[in-house]
Amino acid sequence: MVLLRRNNNIDVENDSNCRSTETTMKTLLKTTRYRELLACTLLGILLGRVSSPVRWGHEDKAEEVNITPSTSKETREIVNDNNGWNSIDVYYGSDKYLGGENHRSQCGQDNIVKGLLSQRRGGFFLDLAANDATDLSNTFRLEQELDWHGICFEPDTYFWPRLALRKCKVVAAVVGATIGEEIDFIMPGEKRKGSGGISSNEFDNKIGHPKAKNVKPVKLFTTTLLDIFQRYDVPRTINYLSLDIEGAEYFVMKNFPFGQHKIEVMTVERPKQLLVDLFYEKGYQYLAANNEYGMETLWAHNSVAPQLDMSIIQKEKWITGTTKYLQVEQDSSKKPTVI
Repeated sequence: MVLLRRNNNIDVENDSNCRSTETTMKTLLKTTRYRELLACTLLGILLGRVSSPVRWGHEDKAEEVNITPSTSKETREIVNDNNGWNSIDVYYGSDKYLGGENHRSQCGQDNIVKGLLSQRRGGFFLDLAANDATDLSNTFRLEQELDWHGICFEPDTYFWPRLALRKCKVVAAVVGATIGEEIDFIMPGEKRKGSGGISSNEFDNKIGHPKAKNVKPVKLFTTTLLDIFQRYDVPRTINYLSLDIEGAEYFVMKNFPFGQHKIEVMTVERPKQLLVDLFYEKGYQYLAANNEYGMETLWAHNSVAPQLDMSIIQKEKWITGTTKYLQVEQDSSKKPTVI
């Protein structure tokens, strides 16, 4: 499910041939219904159970005939001819109540990115997952102050009304390894903001013991990053990725299309050793962490690291050395170790 802002409205895309598909579907259903009515009428006449003829063109008044709606394979294919995506049109009126004038990211990630990239304008970001539109958002300031654009991933319906006021494309999808895998997903909403995610014993929301108490999982289906990237024409160079999905970071990034897309700068919460190893294998290096505990980590692609303005790291008081989470080597080419 995707919310897109276009000019002064949010256009939610389904298919490029959405309207033609809808028209085709209506025509097909109408034709199918007529055929069923004819067949039932003829059968009723033969059995003596129809007391008056059906008035074609007014089939809703032929009360003696009980018709079951068509569930033919052809009709079902038309209904499902959207590859699992659907759409919601949101009339938001105006964004003047979006607010967020005093809202910043949780650990200064937005300032770090702006500083590293020398206040670059018009960049592209991926915010996975976005949560609130402004409060503790890592991308809101980039959008507002430097005219960045990008994709905000957020499956939790609680956050959609405010995210609809943002300029970013809002993708309400759970990212996984495959398309169409059924999973349990925790949507805590206002009970514990920012703690939602896939329910699994491998992630933060353990089965039967989610981070937000008394929240039952809902059934959702996954899609892949590549599916989303192709659907929304994600550029080959992604200037910033904010990755914080409650322990599922490696689960998502192990299938990232590294061969087709490059990320210049990333902030990642609590990367597991498998993810650290993957980043170094794919040409990324560790830069710093937000504090001595080191839960929020900063990364850059090797090709852009020499051009980054590293002074912002010290200004924001991030730590380049070892933290309580990561053992960091002095040689940046050597990968750190999760403690």
